[in-house]
Order: sequence, then structure tokens, then C-alpha cells
Amino acid sequence: MLGVAEADSCSKFPVLMSHLRFRCPFAANLLKWVVTFACLLVVCQIPATCLGVDFESDIAPILVRRCLECHGSKDPSGGLNLTSAPGWKRGGESGHDLGWLLERVALGEMPPERKGQSQQLPDDEVGSLREWIISGGEWPAERVLDLYERTSDVRGGRDWWSLQPVRRPEVPHVAGTNHPIDAFIRAKLGDVGMVPAPAVDRRTLIRRLSADLWGLPPTMDEIDSFAESDDPLATEKLIDRLLASPHFGERWARYWLDVVRFAETSGYERDQTKPFAWKYRDWVVDAINADLPYDQSWVDR
Repeated sequence: MLGVAEADSCSKFPVLMSHLRFRCPFAANLLKWVVTFACLLVVCQIPATCLGVDFESDIAPILVRRCLECHGSKDPSGGLNLTSAPGWKRGGESGHDLGWLLERVALGEMPPERKGQSQQLPDDEVGSLREWIISGGEWPAERVLDLYERTSDVRGGRDWWSLQPVRRPEVPHVAGTNHPIDAFIRAKLGDVGMVPAPAVDRRTLIRRLSADLWGLPPTMDEIDSFAESDDPLATEKLIDRLLASPHFGERWARYWLDVVRFAETSGYERDQTKPFAWKYRDWVVDAINADLPYDQSWVDR
């Protein structure tokens, strides 16, 4: 790869070219080809460890992650469409060849800076592109890339988990579990070498359940009654009672109201009140208490 000094020198190349085009067009064209040839000699040095690249596993992810935001099929920057083989072979409006494109990538000029931060590709990605181009830049005939075809650290794609069809998974077989949800939890805990926390006494359990479902502590009478009960279904009945209370919706509506930035005043310097904001607040509380399905809540909203 180019050293720092060489990269700095190449970064001044456009300024020098602009000056020469004005003073001496012939010298400018000659220098352009000399520098281009020199840079290609540098960037085309294939490491001995490179034994070949695969378009699908090595090249497509780079193009989708790094290039398609500007060079997609709709209004591609510079007329360069990098979503398909015809666009790749046709090139952009500038008419430059693939070697020139590789040079821009190797010098860190492409992708361009974003918010003043360099978007230069890491050496391994540049190396993959280099070897792919030198080997002919083969592109599967029917392969069309899509900006959202896969998830990366840059953006979510259509393969994101929440966009997948809902399928009923097979319940893991875990000894000592009586409910499918417990089986899934115990299986995951086992995968990471963890075990469930030990069971707690009833006085602790009712306090935890009340805090989780209501956000309020139980009364002393409720604690004593639950702790002294000999009903084997006392815990199930306690949970049903907590879920059936309006306090459950009041507690859990707060999270959704935070997401939508609910407020009863406008805030900032004027801070005028919103006299009917309470209607939406109460609707969210009632929707949760009524166990309104999520998709229906969006329709109603």
C-alpha cells in the first residue's frame, strides 16, 4: 500500500494538475498518465497470500456497504451504477477505466469524506477489490445488488431479525422446566454457562413482582397474606391479580410514552400546555390494559 508521504503527495496531485492545465496542457496530460501508471504499479502488487476472491462473499458485501448509497440504480453519482454487471462494465460519465476507479479507492478518495471524516477502506477490502479487478472483475450475470439486501454495521437490511416472517420455533428440551418460555431461557443460560438464580422466599417474591408489574410496593397485609398462604397456585393467582389491575397499564405505558416523547407541555422557553394531551396518554394506558395487539394499536393510532 502507499505510504503516508506518498498518499500526501498524491492528495496534492489535483492542485498541480489544475495549474499545469492552465500553463501547459501537454505537460498536464503527460503527467496525468505517468502518475496514473505509477499509482497502478503500487496498488496492483498482489500479496502472495491472496489466493482468489469470491464475488458473493468478498466483493458484494463491500459494494453494498461502501458504494451503493451513492452508486445505486436510481440517480447514481457520476452515472456509475454499481448494482449490476451492465452498470459496472459501462462505467461512469467520466469514461475512466477500472484501474482509475481502483486508484481512487486506494488513495482514500472514494468513498468521499463524510462530515469531515475519512471513509477510506481498510487494507483488506482494498486488497480484495484490487485482486478482483485485476483478475477480470467477473460479475455473475443475473446478480443485482441492493442497498438493503443485507445488514451491516452501517445500516439494517431486509435480513434484519425483526423483518423476518414469524415462525414457531421448536421448544428446547431442558430438564426441570414446566413452561416453554422457561425452556428457552434455561437453554440460553446453558449456552453461556450460566444457571438460574436461586428461588427466593415469598416475601421477596411479592415485592419483586409488584415492583416489576406495577412499579409500586405491596402493602404489608398483601405481603403477609401471600407469605402465609398454603395455596400451591398462590404465585399464579398473584400474577393474574397484578396483571388485571389498571396499575399495570399505568406502569408499562410510561415506556411507550417515553419512546414517542409524550409531554403535557411544549417545553423550552414558552412551555405552553397541551390541554388534550392526556387523551393520548389514557389511550395508551387503556390499550395496554386491554392487551391490544401491536399491529392493531398502529391501525388505531
